[in-house]
Amino acid sequence: MVSIITDLISKKQVLQLNHSIKDSINTVKDELEDHLTAINENTNEIESNYELIAELAIKLEKIEERLEQVELILHSQDIEKQKVDELNHKEKSVFLTIYKQENDYLTYADLAALHDVSEATIRRYVDTLIKKGVPIIKKAMGGIIHFKLNPQFREMQTKHNLVNVRPTVTLDMFDQKIID
Repeated sequence: MVSIITDLISKKQVLQLNHSIKDSINTVKDELEDHLTAINENTNEIESNYELIAELAIKLEKIEERLEQVELILHSQDIEKQKVDELNHKEKSVFLTIYKQENDYLTYADLAALHDVSEATIRRYVDTLIKKGVPIIKKAMGGIIHFKLNPQFREMQTKHNLVNVRPTVTLDMFDQKIID
């Protein structure tokens, strides 16, 4: 009889333990569902924020294009008065490469490959050209900076040699790497 009572008590404890384990598992399931719901809400919020950021990027690009147009208009009014400080040999070389591109935009990578130098070096040369008065138009396309010479300045350079490249230096000679 003692054995039957012990078995009953033991079964009762096992049932209580089983019930306790089931309650714990259900609690963990509920907590996991709450976390999953929170993760889904956060994912939706992240997707929504990403879409807003993408829209802002498009709007910023349009604003940048409009600002470039305004700059072009403002610079074109002053192009007749444009004064360019003296350029050194390398700066003239970079200038002539940009000058040769009538309607095409260049990238820093393009110029770096043509001059066999790093993009950082080309960035410094382009920045120096701009600081010395060469009107270079910059435009971001696909996250990459593209640039070209202001068309009106290009025309003025052709007529008046504003950059002071010797008249004996022609573009053909430049292509042959003969420059002052």
